[in-house]
Order: sequence, then structure tokens, then C-alpha cells
Amino acid sequence: MTRRSGPAPARGFWTRRRTGVAAAVGAFLLGTVVGTAGAGADDEALAAATTEGRTAAEAAAQDALAVAAEQVATLEAQVADATEDATAAAADLAALEQQAQATTETAVAEALAAQQAEAELAQAAAVEEAVTAALATAASRSTGGSGSGSSGSSGSSASSGTDPHFGTCGEANDNGYGDYVSGVDPEYDWYTDRDGDGIVCER
Repeated sequence: MTRRSGPAPARGFWTRRRTGVAAAVGAFLLGTVVGTAGAGADDEALAAATTEGRTAAEAAAQDALAVAAEQVATLEAQVADATEDATAAAADLAALEQQAQATTETAVAEALAAQQAEAELAQAAAVEEAVTAALATAASRSTGGSGSGSSGSSGSSASSGTDPHFGTCGEANDNGYGDYVSGVDPEYDWYTDRDGDGIVCER
């Protein structure tokens, strides 16, 4: 066996053991860097998703508010229209009530006027009839001579051309005398015209 003479060769730095340690350290550092980068990316993605969700929620809320505002405006317009219609209807009703009241008052006034006119016509007709009867009686007496010259026991003789003067119209009527018309028969002034119709001692 031959031996190599001279000094022994120096051993290299990267031995198998050192190479394994360096590889392990490098792998750890690489994993750390990759993990940090991944965590940062996840945080950014989460932040972006959160911002996007918030933006979408705000947009949806704004849309809902816009729709609600539009509905409120529509309801307010409908309420305003209904109020205007109610006011107009109330005004029309008030006008109709005033018209009805005026018509009623006019009808009542016309009815009262017609009733008064009818009463006046009836009274005038009665007076005219009484005057006509009195004139006819006076004419018959003037043509009948002195047949009415005698009087009852309760009567007293009067001047020529007049009926006997009695104390009351009742006595005159009981003895067949009357009616006496104002301005026509002088006997009218002997008695009291209680109803003021110009005729006394009506029979």
C-alpha cells in the first residue's frame, strides 16, 4: 500500500450539513415572505369587498329614499287635490243653501202677499155687496111709502126719511132694520162700527 506524501487537503466550507441548514433557513424565509404577501393581499381584498358592499348598501338606501320621496310627493299632491275638491264642494253647497233660502223666502213672501191680496179682495167684495144691498134696501124703502114709520116698543121715532133709532143694532135687527152704510145711510152714525168696515147693524 502506497501512502500519499505531503499535507492533507483542506475541507470545503459548504459541507453537506451546512448546505442542509442553509436550505432550511432559505425555505423558512421564503415561506415567511410569501405568507406576509398573502396576508396583505387578503386584507386588501377584504377591504375592497367591504368598501364595495358599503357602496352598494348606500346606493340601495339612496334609491329607496328616492322612491319614498316620490311616493310622498304623489300622496301630498293627491291630498292637495282632495282638499281643493272638498273646498270647491263646500262653496257649491253654501251657494245652493243660500239660493234655496232665497227661493224659500221669496215663495213665502209671495204666498203672504197673495193671501193678503185675497183677503183684501174678499173684504172689498163684502163691502161692495153690503153697499149694493143697502142701496137696494134704501131704494125699496123710498118707493114703499111710509110703511116703515112705526117702531117697536124699544124704538123711538126719528125724523122723516130715516129708520127708527134703536139703542143697539141688535134691537134694530130684531125689528127688521139694517144694514147701514157709512156715507149712504144717516142711521150709520147712530151705532158703533166695531169692525171698522163701514157698515153697521149687518143682518
